[in-house]
Amino acid sequence: GSTTRYYIFHIAWQALEDNKYRTLGGTYVFNPSGKNISIQVPHPSFDSNTNVQGITTFFGLQARYLLVSGTHRNSSTQQSTCQTDYRVSDAAHNANHYFQSVHQAIDDLSNETLFIQLHGFGSETREKLRLQCDASENPLLLNMSTGVGDIDPINKHSFMHLLHKKVNDAGSIRSCIYSPSQHASVNDVYSTSLGGTLNTNGRYTNGSTDVCSASAATSSERFLHLEQSYEVRRDQRDIMLNHLKSAWTDYAASPDLVPDPFSLNQIENAAVNSEQVSSPLVISGFNRSLAISIIDGEYSINNAGFTSAAGTVNSGDSIVVRHTSSNNSAAQKNTTLNIGGFSKIFSSMTMNEQTTTSNTSNNSGGGGSLPINMLIVLSILLGLNHLARRRHFKC
Repeated sequence: GSTTRYYIFHIAWQALEDNKYRTLGGTYVFNPSGKNISIQVPHPSFDSNTNVQGITTFFGLQARYLLVSGTHRNSSTQQSTCQTDYRVSDAAHNANHYFQSVHQAIDDLSNETLFIQLHGFGSETREKLRLQCDASENPLLLNMSTGVGDIDPINKHSFMHLLHKKVNDAGSIRSCIYSPSQHASVNDVYSTSLGGTLNTNGRYTNGSTDVCSASAATSSERFLHLEQSYEVRRDQRDIMLNHLKSAWTDYAASPDLVPDPFSLNQIENAAVNSEQVSSPLVISGFNRSLAISIIDGEYSINNAGFTSAAGTVNSGDSIVVRHTSSNNSAAQKNTTLNIGGFSKIFSSMTMNEQTTTSNTSNNSGGGGSLPINMLIVLSILLGLNHLARRRHFKC
């Protein structure tokens, strides 16, 4: 049979910043022939059983990457300078952690990698979640998030939504989705806790401008923050692996290639033959790279240089369009932007020069002829001024 080659990078016995605790830096595994999935365990000691679950999930899914942090999240006594509510040893809240560096390197290699990050919560948090989305009080409970509050339809074809549906359809485990904006009662599937919105790994994949301080504005739909009750992590790891396999099969077979509805602004009263730039457009709602092209203009992605050449765009990217307005007055210039087969128009309308000239000529403050009544008034004033000057000299 075929042989699978694995590359293992193990960072051993690295001192933390305060030199008080010494701990393993982490274990990172690469399978070149694996599926484009990264299984991640940021808290292997704190979230019990996620270390074992991470390994079995990596092999069970035949994933390409496995990341296991070597630090307990509270190993260090120092606060993280990235997020001060956490410690420097927390792999999900420190931009300088080895775990974060490896995550970013993987994300930079491919903008289609799916990240599945395993977490766990205890009995106190489980009771809180029960009041939000689990009227049945099932001890087998999940809470899912992409690192951004979910606002999409529950049947959207993202990996998170597919897994959520697989779990709830099977019935033994209850799944909730983090969405404060949609949560209404204990009878819905939405929660307001454990959203992972501060997670620096997820923020990076979701396009945050600063993983330490800025939440991501939109979801790339490639990062799954999977919170699990203790009972799931202890007794249901095989069941969860089967759900993950099934969700991946559907996800890979039928990717979400439809962006959320988008539009471009229109500019009125533009100067003729002048550069016109659209408002930024953040495109989202899909989980693969989409083709982007433009007619009669140029576009820029994430503040890069403008181009008219065809390219690709990813969910969460910010796009700006520009063109040169018409040489004629009261004329419209249209630029067509196409993303994944969906087109929108950015347009500019130049000023009507005839109207502008007419308005100027009727304005007494302009350079046109003065009205006859104004000339009369000026003549009188000049005459009085001349008379006054003659009298002054006679004195």
